[in-house]
Amino acid sequence: MASQEGHSSQSQQPLGGWKFSNTKDGVFAEYFHVNEADANMARIPDNVSDDAAAYCCDMLSTGFMGAENANIPIGGTVAVFAQGPVGLMATAGAKLRGAGLIFAVESVPAR
Repeated sequence: MASQEGHSSQSQQPLGGWKFSNTKDGVFAEYFHVNEADANMARIPDNVSDDAAAYCCDMLSTGFMGAENANIPIGGTVAVFAQGPVGLMATAGAKLRGAGLIFAVESVPAR
């Protein structure tokens, strides 16, 4: 299984998850067919809103995976460029991984 081989964001092979979500339309539709659902899905608790669940399965996992792939040492220094949804999650992921100093770099004043 790809996740046991270090490709936790993939299905079946490296880039498998990317191919799945970029070649099959309607990922955010009301109903969507998921290949091998037993291995690719998790039950959403009743107290989690649909919006929060969609955010978690996309933005949160992408940002956290970036922090994991960076192999941040405990107390390390990290710079996260752009603080949109994925950048915010990468910043949170860096904190959870034990970064001692995090620079959040952003050029959009509203952020």
